[in-house]
Amino acid sequence: MGQLAASISSFRNPPILKVETVWWRMKRIINITIKVLASITIFSVLSVRVSYTCSQAPDTYRPIYMSFDELRSSIKSLPTEPLKDPGKILVKGDLIFVNERYKGVHIIDNSDPRSPQNVAFIRVPGNIDIAMKGDTLYADSFVDLVALDVSNPADVFVTQRLENIYPNQPFVEEFTYWSKEIDLSQGVVIGRELVKSKTGGCGGESNGWGLMGCGRGSGSGDSVAPFIADDSAGVNGSLARITIVDDHLYLLAGSNLKTISIADQEHPVYINSIELSWDIETLYPYEDALFVGGQTGVQIIDISYPDDPTPISTFQHPWQCDPIVVSGEIAYVTLRAGARCWGGNNRLDILDVTELSNPVLIKSYPLDNPYGLAIDGNILFVADGLSGVRVFDTKDPLNLTEIAYFPGKVAQDIILYQHRAHIIGQNGLYQYDYSTVDNIKFLSHVPVVQ
Repeated sequence: MGQLAASISSFRNPPILKVETVWWRMKRIINITIKVLASITIFSVLSVRVSYTCSQAPDTYRPIYMSFDELRSSIKSLPTEPLKDPGKILVKGDLIFVNERYKGVHIIDNSDPRSPQNVAFIRVPGNIDIAMKGDTLYADSFVDLVALDVSNPADVFVTQRLENIYPNQPFVEEFTYWSKEIDLSQGVVIGRELVKSKTGGCGGESNGWGLMGCGRGSGSGDSVAPFIADDSAGVNGSLARITIVDDHLYLLAGSNLKTISIADQEHPVYINSIELSWDIETLYPYEDALFVGGQTGVQIIDISYPDDPTPISTFQHPWQCDPIVVSGEIAYVTLRAGARCWGGNNRLDILDVTELSNPVLIKSYPLDNPYGLAIDGNILFVADGLSGVRVFDTKDPLNLTEIAYFPGKVAQDIILYQHRAHIIGQNGLYQYDYSTVDNIKFLSHVPVVQ
């Protein structure tokens, strides 16, 4: 009877929940409700956003291959051809060698600088860089380095080929969506063929992958002529990625500096390779050092032991393209912004390299769009892109004086040799006589013919 009475009492007077407990339960229900509503709202917003930002599917391309057999049997002397897409240059005595980008090399007889004569064209598939010693021309050919006997321009022939010195990279300069993965066992990629154009559908329709092929990705203060490490070697421009010092040839391949013996000029022998960095672009020799220009800085390499290049130091700068030349204890570096060279200011940096282990920036000068440059004693020529060519007096590096300016010449690189400026650019090859600095004279122009 006592238990029954207690049960009845509990039924008639149920326990009272505390206010805090009731509020906590209500709060929990409200929070759950808010989260559900928020999730629904976010999903709706994202759905709307996707529908409004859906972009067209990109063009996709099929790679065009050249087989290794074809690559290694294509070098040949051909009749002269006009300049169409000139790249880098080299001067050797009375001859000028002009690279036709990815196709070969023009040989120009410059015994009369007022009337240079195109005498031959050497077909070298995939060529970008050249160097020379004696009668042997060294040229990259996609993945290989070839040594060519050019003593008779009408009958050039290969004396040695070092295979696979360079990485096998697609030679396509635009960002590309490939329709299928590239198979480098088929050879070298020399171009692309459109497979599917933009259709108006959403992106992601291609099973291919994007890739930027960059090719490979891209000149003593009291001296009376530019520094030449070896009188028997040709003179390269500041944009070169290959150079010769005595009996050694050095080249940039991918992220590596490679050393090759040319003691037997016609039969180069690979020695070794050292890893530098992914961004290296240009190579300039001075005395017992190599100055390597890169997009993030200048690296200085000791070559006092030629078979064993040893990094000494790095001068870092903003992410920009930077060819370099050296005279005495001063290095001149152009920094170019835009496109693959990213942001920053277009300028000329002056470095004190008295201590190779500690290069120091001492001053910068603004420029418009600088590319290559060349130094001869106290005279500095700068290829300022679309703005033309600028000439500076460098007697006081802290107070450069512009002594001449040639607008209208789209300039990319310059070689100074025997008081002649050899200037290459989109409009062709120009030559100027600067033996009298205050009266620089135009000599000749080899035009580009489309």
